[in-house]
Amino acid sequence: MGVNHLNEYELEHDNRWLFESVTASLDIVARLLTENEASVPCVPRVVAGRVVPYSFSGRIRLLYEYALGRKKLSKSLVEEVSLDFYRLMTLNVMQSLAEKEEDEDDDVECSEADPMKKALDVAEALLPHAIAKIIIASHGRVKAERNEWLTAVEMQCLCGISADRASGNNIRSQVQDGIEVFHPEDVMHAMGESEDVME
Repeated sequence: MGVNHLNEYELEHDNRWLFESVTASLDIVARLLTENEASVPCVPRVVAGRVVPYSFSGRIRLLYEYALGRKKLSKSLVEEVSLDFYRLMTLNVMQSLAEKEEDEDDDVECSEADPMKKALDVAEALLPHAIAKIIIASHGRVKAERNEWLTAVEMQCLCGISADRASGNNIRSQVQDGIEVFHPEDVMHAMGESEDVME
């Protein structure tokens, strides 16, 4: 099932799942640090004309609209939201400190691909959650717009077609670096978009 098959109930359920999962961890940390009860408030926001239960869910909603082809977003915003999701789902204090020290150290060269690969691996591990599906589908759309071939998981999250059903849906494939990848225009066409939609 791809993002084009998600419904409002699934999105709402996943927004609640993410908030409760992350805040449960934060509550434990706050209690250990302060010996007091603490909780993160869930404050509704308006993002892109839509009321969302909390700020980050609005950013996920933007990615969802982008994955469906309803909004234009930059690759950098897609990556930023993906990395934020990764940080939320891994909540590693030592890693955060190391990242901060790397940012402050001009001599340290950081690899952009490595954190993004980790972020996508975490999203893939959390499938079939709607939020994880939206993140992977958004990366698939970024690649399709750049005329780059998509992986099987990107294709499935984007249009709901699995690798074994690709040829039956007229989606061409080839092997690149030992991995089967799928033609971007064919995937977008299977999603119901004409080639002229992909600029």
